[in-house]
Amino acid sequence: MKLPAWLNPFNRWNQAHRDAWRDWTTPGEGGLSRFQRECERSLVQALAEHGLRLGERNLRHAGDGSLYVHARVAPTMLQVEIYVDTANVLDTRWHSDQCFEEWGFQTPAELITRFIAAAQQRGAKLAASSRAV
Repeated sequence: MKLPAWLNPFNRWNQAHRDAWRDWTTPGEGGLSRFQRECERSLVQALAEHGLRLGERNLRHAGDGSLYVHARVAPTMLQVEIYVDTANVLDTRWHSDQCFEEWGFQTPAELITRFIAAAQQRGAKLAASSRAV
């Protein structure tokens, strides 16, 4: 059965997505996926450029039994979570969360870039407001 022409762009995106994410979400070294390892490494590097760091980092078990990284963006109370295919920025002070999921991005690099930008922006804003008090 031939797909209608209007479905072709979605089909191409879907295939490109699958190709880009292949081997990125399977737990490996230390129980973490390639996505988790690369996301955390990139986040640590990016935060350092803004005088921020990951603190209170620990591994937790998700409901499905997989491991995820949970940490605080020090010196703030901002929290981040990095799952096998998802990354979250959790601002407990303002009760706002930002969730970045695999199927919202064509490539792991796109998701990581957006997640890091959100964590940097929110972390820098919280750090500045805490210094002003």
